[in-house]
Amino acid sequence: MRITSSQLELQAQHHQRSRQSVRESLTAWVGDRPGRAVGEGDRASRPQRSATPDRPAQPPRAHRAAEESARDCRAGERTISAIGSSLLKALAEMLTGREIEVFDASELETDAESAPTPGDPAPGATAAPSRAGFGVIYERIERIERSETLDFSARGQVTTADGRSIGFQVELSMASQFVRESRTSIRMGDAAVEDPLVINFDGLGARLLGERMAFDINADGQADSIARLAAGSGYLVFDRNRNGTIDDGSELFGPSSGDGFAELRALDDDGNGWIDEADAAFGRLGVWTPGGPIQGLAAAQVGAIATQATATPFTATDAEGDTLGQLRASSVYLSEAGQAGLVQQLDLAV
Repeated sequence: MRITSSQLELQAQHHQRSRQSVRESLTAWVGDRPGRAVGEGDRASRPQRSATPDRPAQPPRAHRAAEESARDCRAGERTISAIGSSLLKALAEMLTGREIEVFDASELETDAESAPTPGDPAPGATAAPSRAGFGVIYERIERIERSETLDFSARGQVTTADGRSIGFQVELSMASQFVRESRTSIRMGDAAVEDPLVINFDGLGARLLGERMAFDINADGQADSIARLAAGSGYLVFDRNRNGTIDDGSELFGPSSGDGFAELRALDDDGNGWIDEADAAFGRLGVWTPGGPIQGLAAAQVGAIATQATATPFTATDAEGDTLGQLRASSVYLSEAGQAGLVQQLDLAV
């Protein structure tokens, strides 16, 4: 081919984008855990704030005076609160790289003498699981995004020596995208996660809402703040005291032992790997949505629940990126019609 004349037009567009974001939050307390609204205001992601309990602002001298007074009046006594303060201070300094001053919040209370010791049961009450007397929640989310696009086009016309006229057009598009997100979550003391079993009827899996509810999920006699389940799911429950209501987390599968599927296996009388009508406990199990009645498995058309599960880690967050809970394990159930559904162990952030 010998080209005698030509027209050629080349165009190209290239876009490249790179973004990296890091979001950190630290909520810490000594004594009773403050409400969620308070905790959100004491984030360590705001470097100018130190991690202190939710008390009226005091000058640095008042902080030191309160701390020295606490040491003097409690010399030789290693209380849970003091241990919690030490751990809190060390962890906060390690995570933030800043010197943190932690004072004893009980010194600022007007009636500290008459107040019961945090975690002590009331007279005549049943002993509840011990509390650490402090809590730390640290979360870090790092996200890296890279994208690149290239659009190229060529069009033209050539005339050859033998009289041919050739028109042509070539287009090329290339694109690449990379996203990496890493999460770090550290919980200490009373900042625990509880892991009940959730049974799903809509095929979408367990989902959590940003709205929170009060429920004593760890059965310590105090209401906890947990995320609500989305519609289409309910807790698998065992009404142990037969009073027709779910009183606390001891009647759910998981919060008491940390392994709800292991608790299910303990009810498998014939050892066939399923909780079904052949097992004595089957008739006492049900599905419960907070605020509603308990629905028996038969009424919910659940015929059998598998006791074998596999790890399925996935983190559920709210619109602000705060952790609501984490999916830990999943299994299946069979309906009376023979259709399969999901049973999942969901760690709820308390």
